[in-house]
Amino acid sequence: MAKRLRKLPALLRLCWKPLFLFELLYKLFSAALLAAYIYLAFHAATAVCGYSYITLENLSDFMRHPLVLFLLLLLLLLIALLTLPDVGASVYAFGRAAEGKRPHFLHLVGVIFIGLRRVFRQRDLGLLLHSVLQLPTLCIGVTLAFLFSTKLWGILGSVLAQRPWLLLALLPLLLLALWSLRRLYVPHFCFLAGERYREARRSDRGVGGPRFPELVLLVLLQLCLAIVALAFLLLGLTLAKLLGLLLEEGFLLSWLSSALISALLLFVFSVLSALSLPLRYGLIASFLSCRLEERGLPPLKIAEKKKVPDLKTEILLRRVLVALGCVGGAACLLFGFLLGEGVINPSVEHLRETEITAHRGASALAPENTMAAFRLAEELGADWIELDVQECADGEIVVMHDSNFARTVGLRANVWELTWPEIAELDAGSRFSPLYAGERIPLLREVLDFARDSGVRLNIELKPTGRERELERSVARLVREYGMEERCVITSQVYAVLERVKAVAPELETVYVMGLAYGDLSRMTAADAFSIQAASITRPLVKRVHNVGKEIMAWTVNSADAIDRMLSRGVDNIITDDIELALERVSESRYSSWVREYLAIFN
Repeated sequence: MAKRLRKLPALLRLCWKPLFLFELLYKLFSAALLAAYIYLAFHAATAVCGYSYITLENLSDFMRHPLVLFLLLLLLLLIALLTLPDVGASVYAFGRAAEGKRPHFLHLVGVIFIGLRRVFRQRDLGLLLHSVLQLPTLCIGVTLAFLFSTKLWGILGSVLAQRPWLLLALLPLLLLALWSLRRLYVPHFCFLAGERYREARRSDRGVGGPRFPELVLLVLLQLCLAIVALAFLLLGLTLAKLLGLLLEEGFLLSWLSSALISALLLFVFSVLSALSLPLRYGLIASFLSCRLEERGLPPLKIAEKKKVPDLKTEILLRRVLVALGCVGGAACLLFGFLLGEGVINPSVEHLRETEITAHRGASALAPENTMAAFRLAEELGADWIELDVQECADGEIVVMHDSNFARTVGLRANVWELTWPEIAELDAGSRFSPLYAGERIPLLREVLDFARDSGVRLNIELKPTGRERELERSVARLVREYGMEERCVITSQVYAVLERVKAVAPELETVYVMGLAYGDLSRMTAADAFSIQAASITRPLVKRVHNVGKEIMAWTVNSADAIDRMLSRGVDNIITDDIELALERVSESRYSSWVREYLAIFN
């Protein structure tokens, strides 16, 4: 066994540079391609199948839909096609190294086309099937470390606890993956000796399958990679927090630390996954070399010799491949950013990340329902801004919570009694703080214009007074005028208001605001989602709302304990006055308990 281990460093010295560069670029490009496919396929499947929210209860029905089955098979095929040349490049690189030659970077690129040609032109589908069976064991160490560092580990445990039969469903896949380990050398005979899959299986049997100590070494390799991944993560967590402490206390600290931690997770996972597969096949190459020596067989020779390209061609192709890898890396970072910001936030139970709504803007720091509060909420990073609107005497839609101006402005007059020119003269900031003297009550159109430019989404609550003429129609017209149909929800505590909104603008998403969850929620067809007072929200209620394909918001949640409670119950949106605190709690909830406990050391 020591001899097998001694061979690996010698092989790595010859091939690690071109192989690592190839793997990193290829992994980034593959990850970007898979992310795009999954995103588009999921949206297509939910739209066609009529599912607006995927839960454990409706998952089995969703998965049985013919379109979903087809898209899943297509995903598996895409993963297999991307894995095949990845394996081939590693096998080829170590095959060249075993001959004492340094593999050329562009030769590794050529293996991509060789692998795909074998599948499509030579129809060697057995090799494709072999790569599928190998998937569960290729990067298991790094994958487990990543899961262990994020809340996905807890989600997985929760799902399996609720659905233990899933373990039985996964057992055949695990057994097939373990069975495929008996044929570790098949890719070497395919990609080096040029044999077809059936011939490669016979050659593999001829040298004998891997011995138990060799399988143990492969398992230990995955364990070592997991330990390295966690060690790098701990180092990154420490540096991120220390950097935040050096710069500034407060929101910048939590935001910067969170951004660095997310980037660190992506970086560590990318680099170590780029190393995992080559190291695995490097070990297997040393096993095969020693096995051939023990049996008195000649070393495996590369059947297809490749010419070394001229310098100009090499430079051109290298630049093209580096550019593709950089585009893939940028796409992965963009996808991760959009995922973290909630722009991409699939409606899937346990996976959907809770979004933050600023209650009447940043109302704890600026006058409520004013442009100052809305701008500050957007600067602090709120996903949504909640605002209240009413109709004044001349039909304009103004942003105001109370029907009377006494509390916020100091004027004992009702909204429906004043025209917009009169309201525009009122000072909505002085009673909050002299710093905001002169702050005005805005029109809804001002807020829509601001939201369209800034990208923030709006939760527009309609406050009927009984004296308005066409509040619902006017609000719908404004939302359409500014092209904000996809970035606004219309809410109300009066269900009849939502029915009128649906009558004039069925495409707009509506939310029923409730102090208590009562009645059969599935029969409230005019409400696309529900906003419920936090004290009334329980985990069973969240599941009932999700199971009818709708989202649930919690209001108004301002303490750390209350926010954590809502997060644990799985609400989709938290409406709060304390944006910074809510964002901090949501950010920390992305990571596993041990990561949160480690970060707490710095607080």
